[in-house]
Amino acid sequence: MSLAKFKKLVLEQYPTADLENTPVTADMILELLTAQIESEQRQYREHKECNQFPFGKYKGMDVSEVMQSYAGKSYIDWILKQDWFTEAKFSGLFADIKKNQK
Repeated sequence: MSLAKFKKLVLEQYPTADLENTPVTADMILELLTAQIESEQRQYREHKECNQFPFGKYKGMDVSEVMQSYAGKSYIDWILKQDWFTEAKFSGLFADIKKNQK
């Protein structure tokens, strides 16, 4: 997570915080990171269940949407070559990609 994104999270959680003059405590950091991780995990599961990309620059998009552009098709070709992108791990997304490639 970038520093800018972290500062944004701090300000969303603590809108009256003065980041320049108020020290950020370890408890604040832990609370924010825990909430961020839980949010990312929830979004990942939701996208995965809907056969949407749960990661990357096309996160939240359907395969059919991504396949409409040359860049999207190139991205899918790249994804299919990755060792971590397996049918067992991403069964719905994998099936959608195969269906849309025909």
